[in-house]
Amino acid sequence: MPSPGLSLRTALEYTAIAIALLAFFGGSKIQSFLVSGEKNAPIENALVSQDKIESLVYPASDLQCSDHPLEVHIFSRAPLIIYIPNFVSDEEAKHLVDIS
Repeated sequence: MPSPGLSLRTALEYTAIAIALLAFFGGSKIQSFLVSGEKNAPIENALVSQDKIESLVYPASDLQCSDHPLEVHIFSRAPLIIYIPNFVSDEEAKHLVDIS
């Protein structure tokens, strides 16, 4: 007959679920605590993120897109397969090939 209290297996299951939830919802905070050893210490990657933010390129506010009369064909919804003829111009296609 099983005991009315918490069994070892149930306790281990709850522990595993709690660890998974902590990793999912609080992973970055836990990682910064474990790596640095202090609660309020900054994460080492914070400087890299700031560098990335500062290197963003903002387009000119007067940038205009030419008018594209697009014809869209949806072949499948799951998985989503869309065909748009002449989606990019010949110049745009050449540029994409050149930079690849």
